[in-house]
Amino acid sequence: MTIKTLTGKVLVTVRDYDATLWGIGDALVAECGPPDNTKAVRALIAECAQELADHGCEIDRQQLARFHKVAQSFPKSARRPTLSWAVHAAAGSPDMLDAIVRGAHKPITAKYARLVVRGWREENKRTQI
Repeated sequence: MTIKTLTGKVLVTVRDYDATLWGIGDALVAECGPPDNTKAVRALIAECAQELADHGCEIDRQQLARFHKVAQSFPKSARRPTLSWAVHAAAGSPDMLDAIVRGAHKPITAKYARLVVRGWREENKRTQI
């Protein structure tokens, strides 16, 4: 086996994994509505986590809430298929993701996106003082 073959298989699997994360989030949006942080939505997410656990699928409610929020924040039309789900999650919004992409001087990873978002927040705090 060559690394090229391994990389191809791994890449396909990781892309399938990203599609699964989007699918979970989209299903949660369809089942629970938008993530408005109300008790009702939090209760639905907790109920979903319990039902999944009852079927042998242990995903904690915080992770389900994250999938839900990211899927709602990035409708299908705003998703960039060349970037991972984790990059979208780190960016937090389509506008921030667009800014990250426009200013990128290196490959965009979730770590890079988090650094850009953190820098933007710190700069925003300084200018508001």
